[in-house]
Amino acid sequence: MRLVAGGWLVAVLVAGLGCLAASAAAPSAGIGNFGACMNGQRSADVLMLIDESGSLRQSDPQATRVDAAQYLVRQWATLGEQSGVKIAVQTMGFSATTSDASGWLSTSTQLPQVQRSLEAFRTRDTGAQTDYWMALDGARRALAARARDGGSTCQSIVWFTDGQLDASARYANPRGKPVLKPYLRRPVSDARATAAAARDLCRPGGVADQIRSSDVALFGIGLSAGTAATRDFDLMRNITTGSGGCGAVPGTGLGDFRLASDIDGLFFAFDDLRTPGQLPIKQLLGVCQGTVCATQQHRFVLDDSITSVHILASASVAGLRLYLVPPKGSPLAVSTTKPGTARTHGAAVRSTVLSPRTTAVDLEADGSWAGQWSLVYVDPRRTTGTARSQTSMQLSSDIEPTVALPSTPIHAGEQSPPLTLGLARHGGAAVDPHKLLGTLAVDATFTDAAGHQVTVVRGVGAAHLSDPVRLDLDSATEGIGKLTVTSRLTTAAIRPAKGATIPGTMLTPSSVAFPVTVLSPVGFPTVQGRLNFGSATSAADLTSTLTVAGPGCVWVDGTRVTASPEGAGATTVSSTAGKAADCLAVGDGARASLPVRLTTQHAANGAVTGTVTVHLAPAGEPDRARTVPITFVADLNRPANETWKWATFVIALLVGIGVPVALMYAVKRSGSRIPPRALLGTTVDVTVAGEEVLRDGVRFALRPEDLRSPIPIPGKGTRRLEVGQVALTVHDGVSPFGTGVVHAVLPGASGSSSTRSVPAKDGAAELPIVVQNTWAVFHRAGEPADHGVLLLLVSGDASAEQRAALVDKAILELPGRLRSLGADRPGGAAPDAPSALADPDGGSGLGGLALADPDDPWSTGQDGPWSTGEDQAWPSDASVSTPAIAPAPAPSSKAPSSDSTDFDFSRLTFDEPDET
Repeated sequence: MRLVAGGWLVAVLVAGLGCLAASAAAPSAGIGNFGACMNGQRSADVLMLIDESGSLRQSDPQATRVDAAQYLVRQWATLGEQSGVKIAVQTMGFSATTSDASGWLSTSTQLPQVQRSLEAFRTRDTGAQTDYWMALDGARRALAARARDGGSTCQSIVWFTDGQLDASARYANPRGKPVLKPYLRRPVSDARATAAAARDLCRPGGVADQIRSSDVALFGIGLSAGTAATRDFDLMRNITTGSGGCGAVPGTGLGDFRLASDIDGLFFAFDDLRTPGQLPIKQLLGVCQGTVCATQQHRFVLDDSITSVHILASASVAGLRLYLVPPKGSPLAVSTTKPGTARTHGAAVRSTVLSPRTTAVDLEADGSWAGQWSLVYVDPRRTTGTARSQTSMQLSSDIEPTVALPSTPIHAGEQSPPLTLGLARHGGAAVDPHKLLGTLAVDATFTDAAGHQVTVVRGVGAAHLSDPVRLDLDSATEGIGKLTVTSRLTTAAIRPAKGATIPGTMLTPSSVAFPVTVLSPVGFPTVQGRLNFGSATSAADLTSTLTVAGPGCVWVDGTRVTASPEGAGATTVSSTAGKAADCLAVGDGARASLPVRLTTQHAANGAVTGTVTVHLAPAGEPDRARTVPITFVADLNRPANETWKWATFVIALLVGIGVPVALMYAVKRSGSRIPPRALLGTTVDVTVAGEEVLRDGVRFALRPEDLRSPIPIPGKGTRRLEVGQVALTVHDGVSPFGTGVVHAVLPGASGSSSTRSVPAKDGAAELPIVVQNTWAVFHRAGEPADHGVLLLLVSGDASAEQRAALVDKAILELPGRLRSLGADRPGGAAPDAPSALADPDGGSGLGGLALADPDDPWSTGQDGPWSTGEDQAWPSDASVSTPAIAPAPAPSSKAPSSDSTDFDFSRLTFDEPDET
């Protein structure tokens, strides 16, 4: 393991002349612990979970997220070459659900394949949702499968998004069928689906807890450029760190979150993960005006024990000059426009341009380079006096900590045999700590299988590093523990003949975790391992085994569930050896397997984790039994329910036996009316050029004269309305349940709507009974495929922002919808694939039957979330009768759906059950 300074994006400002001395960033326990595991095991599995939402077209139009991720995996490949750590990567996209996992690829031997899988994300920016629940559950399941297949025991998720949680009730499965999200029991509005996802992510035992209790590190990177605000990432921060009451399993030391305010910040956020386990030296200074100056130099001190330096440098403005200043000689100009190489004062220098403002500079020792170095930005035009410059430095050595464990067994209840700490180079050659040029301090802690931690040594210097030490295991729990060794190295100070001594640069602490097996006391049996029960697609009934070594007797009881998916019901872990009288007896020196069974009441989606109590007793002495908590995990994967509408229909038929069908139809017809809510409507002729929607030859936008005249609706509702040339008519359908739907008909045209992408059998655009805040597009027979008519139906109390959101959603989907409608017209283009949520049978998903959900305002005809009733999600403005319309902003690629709302997730609580 290299002794490196590496970590998260932290900048420290100081007063005075703007000069900042080199300092280490605040410790990141999540990165430190994951790096310690990775360096101890010499391997890691990393799942890169990347947002595919349409808003990326505004927040990251140049796909810098891909450049940053490519940069990171190249650094991991270099890490593998230098230290032998093997990192396997899988890339996975997400929006409404996860998509197109790349498979597990090695950054050392399959780097080109990893890079190709990342490159595909440049154009993957059309998703209409940002569903955190589906993303994290999909990543968790992929890592669980990897663990079952023998992957690394060090696992992490690197999660990138540019927006807050935004979910709908349904998604398309791999066959294109609309299915209900796993965290819902029935269809609901988008706003309720979003709230349900947030609640299940952060409830005790929810998805966040399932990830943490599976020992998966979770690192979140949020991009707040363009379309998102800082507060939009409060929920993401809480999920990754366990703050804000998210989950019951403590998140400290298991994850981290960093916010990038612009695309250059992405490089710093990704760079912090290039060598997990270490944190970088961060400096934030100004920019020299005219020539190289002393006050704005980012300084660091090297000695000949340091073998390489990695610096990420960025300025707040583009077009500046960057110089590397060696201890002696002239400054070396570093190109910020193209890659380059050079040599100066014992260093081979390589620069990589990452963006117009950000450059990576790598130095390799090429002789003696001891002394004080610096990096500095200069504005030769003297026009940027307030500009800022930032660096993130990682000073590396090829020296790593080692531990010589005793050859004799280590038992709980006593002190261990002596073990020895030391240092070695990557090739394995021992390093004499007395010959280090700088100073060294080493800490070591031992954590037993139950999580109890004891200090072994603290602050040991080079003089006593090789002294034997012992582990105090008097109260330790048997099982596999870990010995974490942390090294702090400071380069040698510079003592010039004249002037003050220049202190060396202190590298941030670097950690390695070594597994240590602690056996039961002498005369007691020993059990080893973790119970991995595998996966179940129905109510779980799974078996795993514990390996028992004698002498003695073992039995199992006392299940403690840490995390479990909602709906799984009671979880039990049991064995035929469930009490002392039925214990599994094993002779001295013998081994046996103890079958253990896990069951759940119901099928569900998620991980079941926890501990089961194992009793260990000497032969014939059950009263002396010791108890050991053994962790377990099982993965539940309930198949997505494509037939929920059929189930609802069958239940309704059974409940309705004996009720006259005619009466049921009469009740349905009576309730199937467009509700008497304020309604504004308009129709607009549009054309499509590529993916852009035009109105009279210019980019589409609402005009002041649009949506000004209210459309009268009788007090009891109505079954027919007219908006311009479009007629809206209620159709009851063949089902006696629920409410009808509205067919929007433009003579001679076929239509597609915001709720159904394909026309009804009569060519109409099908809308819900609550037509407020919906839209439809029509294509007339005989017209070019790129010509159409857009129908907008807006609630009278909707704000200008809400209207703009509705228009944005329509504009995002309109090009594909119009091409599909015009495909069979004269001059029509080849059709796009229909929406994955469309029913191929031409109905609502059940042979044309529309079934109502009593809790879903869109399906029952009751007031929806834009109403002025108690369920109102948007603030009403009773004074708006003919509201003035502000010109719409440029269309967003990821506008909220018509029944979504903005949540302040920092104020969201999770202790009340959700009605969904």
